[in-house]
Amino acid sequence: MNIRIRKEMPADHRIVEELTREAFWGNLDHPTCDGEHLLVHKLRTLPSFVAELDLVAEVDGKIAGHVIYSRAKVLTPDEILPVKLLTDQLPEQVKQTFARHEIRFVAQLQRYSGAELLEWEGMDESLLMKINGILSRLGQPCKLLPSSYILQLTELGVRNPVCSLIRSKAGIFLYRVEAEGKKLILKVFENQENAREIDNYLLLSELDIPTLPLLGYTQNAILLPDAEAGGEYRLGKESDLNNTKVAGAIARWYTMLHKKGRAYLSGSESPMYDESDVLTADNMRLIAEKTGTAENMLWHTITGNYDRIRSRIDALPRTLTYNDFYWTNLLVSKTGESAFMFDYNLLGKGIAYGDIRNVTGSLSPEAAAAFIQEYGDDIDEEQKKADAFIAPLVTLANACRYETFPTWAATSLEELKNGELLKHLREWLQLEGVK
Repeated sequence: MNIRIRKEMPADHRIVEELTREAFWGNLDHPTCDGEHLLVHKLRTLPSFVAELDLVAEVDGKIAGHVIYSRAKVLTPDEILPVKLLTDQLPEQVKQTFARHEIRFVAQLQRYSGAELLEWEGMDESLLMKINGILSRLGQPCKLLPSSYILQLTELGVRNPVCSLIRSKAGIFLYRVEAEGKKLILKVFENQENAREIDNYLLLSELDIPTLPLLGYTQNAILLPDAEAGGEYRLGKESDLNNTKVAGAIARWYTMLHKKGRAYLSGSESPMYDESDVLTADNMRLIAEKTGTAENMLWHTITGNYDRIRSRIDALPRTLTYNDFYWTNLLVSKTGESAFMFDYNLLGKGIAYGDIRNVTGSLSPEAAAAFIQEYGDDIDEEQKKADAFIAPLVTLANACRYETFPTWAATSLEELKNGELLKHLREWLQLEGVK
């Protein structure tokens, strides 16, 4: 059998229309068709007709299948719905061949923009990315995704930008931008889950908590000033972890975050990111399986008391928590009197002590003491005991999402194996008699 896929020619029109009529004849259990062949005839004359994707399949020199596309919209009382119109299903023996040959016709999509393609029914960003992969292998320019930095800068009104990629990781792209004498930073989020950082910037600004000024934002990106371009603040340095003055400034920012965060959450049912949400019964079983510790007493204790443990976790007082302290996320005033964190992708709600432990564990002993002194004595002992159990377990839950167990979770795994985690759980729940 010789199967060939090619563009439809004018000489094929009558054959294709008869094929269409036969394909739809009796389709609704009555011996007729409803004019699909006439629809094909008329579609070829419309501006919405996609000529590059008007294809026929020949089997041994005879036309056996036809596919036709038209850009169209369905009007409803409330909205306009974009659709894709497809007629003439290919015979079964042709389908696999068409699939093998479709790469040849992807290049014909070049005259349509990424935005246009996404208006077609059945086309989403994942499929557009697949098409881009094919175009790249063919040596042709790729389509711009809606999250493209070029489209974001256009939407933000940034004119004549010169851009350079600083880094990209897990669907988050950071660009340095120069435009009309200004030095800017553009952060683009490929995934909507990561785009929560946009709302976090807006929330901190609303609460008057020091952040980088948000110069603009879209559904997929934020525009910020470039802190390295001069001004009142500088980027953090590793030596700041040993600086007691800087540690005090960091403590003042966290104190404000936690104080205003408690007030905000007390009147809000905000569905914010919460690290402890990963501590589900299913994830406990996953950790036990992936770490080879199913016989560890910790899991027997958790299984027997899971509802009580979960209730105690949920009852802990919540505030806004940063969850991601490191000197690379730090901005310090040039006088050293003030400092604040940036990069709010992991900002969420949690217990304040989690942040305190996160910061002091990264600082030198002297700087950690300065942090605690400035933060004050508002440190809840119950939170401290709870965090000793919760934090390593959260780390293990996140680590077990990876195919290869990451080295950054090694300490938490050791705490599980040597009984420290079980000890912390018993100490925390001792008030309720759980052993």
